[in-house]
Amino acid sequence: MNIIEDNNKLITNTSNLKFLGIMIDNILSWKGHIDKIVLRLSQARYIIRVVKLFLLQEVLQMIYYAYFN
Repeated sequence: MNIIEDNNKLITNTSNLKFLGIMIDNILSWKGHIDKIVLRLSQARYIIRVVKLFLLQEVLQMIYYAYFN
């Protein structure tokens, strides 16, 4: 781990970081960001599948657009 000092503040190297809603890793690959999105979309898909028997089509569309669009 590399440590850099700037104005008496220690700056440490990290393997990944969230910046402006995008996960960035130290080699600038999309893997961390894609993994995070896949998990979130999988959860949304499960929610829609569970509630589709109880909600109107219009409400399901709003949920779909909120998560996927």
